[in-house]
Amino acid sequence: MTKQNQSSNKKELVPEKRQELLAILKARFEKNMNRHIGLGWAQVHAKLEANPGACFRNATFLL
Repeated sequence: MTKQNQSSNKKELVPEKRQELLAILKARFEKNMNRHIGLGWAQVHAKLEANPGACFRNATFLL
């Protein structure tokens, strides 16, 4: 597979759905802070922004 084909195979959400998903994830994160001791939303959000494919994987069951 060529480099161009690899990049076209990456799945990402459209911006509107991505923002909707991030809002859902943030609300769930804040609701369950007891599960995330020592971790803040800013850290999680930064990782999701750095890896757009992670949002797509989460979206399959949240949206």
